[in-house]
Amino acid sequence: MLRVLIGQQTMLSDRQDRILTDVVRTYIRQAHPIASQAVLEKSQLELSPATIRHEMLELERDGYLLQPYTSAGRIPTLKAWRHYLEHQRDERPVSQRAQDELQAVVRAYRQTYDELLKHLAQTLAEQTRQAVFVAFDQHDTYYTGISKLFAQPEFDQVDAIRAISRVVDRLDEVMPRYFRLMERDVEVLLGPASHVSDDCSLILSRLPRRTSLLGVLGPVRQDYDSHVSLLRFTRQLLQAA
Repeated sequence: MLRVLIGQQTMLSDRQDRILTDVVRTYIRQAHPIASQAVLEKSQLELSPATIRHEMLELERDGYLLQPYTSAGRIPTLKAWRHYLEHQRDERPVSQRAQDELQAVVRAYRQTYDELLKHLAQTLAEQTRQAVFVAFDQHDTYYTGISKLFAQPEFDQVDAIRAISRVVDRLDEVMPRYFRLMERDVEVLLGPASHVSDDCSLILSRLPRRTSLLGVLGPVRQDYDSHVSLLRFTRQLLQAA
């Protein structure tokens, strides 16, 4: 079970649910607003363009989609991301290549737990193209992959980079909050709940040895299907190490 931390939801029809899922998955790949024509081309629903436009307008009115520019497509809101994570997320099997890379790290560093966690974080940063951190306890944090986080299109403005940098430099200060909220092995914190930025999300995994956490920090537009699977697999490796 995956818990997602952010506000309340409303019910969607099956058709709206399918359309919203198509928008979210396309936006994860493309990182720009999604037009109704793109949904029409992807969706397996036999719907007219007018019907899709109408449903996307309804999803916008209900707070699931946002039109960032005049005459542009739509992007998912935090409400849409939570709906996707709770109802439509399709946890993807970890590729054999990723498994091999992570297993090689465990074999090489299993005798020194702290070094093992650092090298696992570095490998996960390469695999996810996001920032990854390890909290060895509530006040001892190692992070890597910050340049990969800043390479995401959401952070192409200097002010955004500066704002995130300030918070990342203060991760030790917010880390006790993360330890307190961990009720499951994996938690997802969206936007404001991440305590980093409204534009960020954090996937946290509680590690089996000692008091430690592993986290993937990225934009809200993360590939959750893949990244949650990677963290679960890494946790399983550590349990067996």
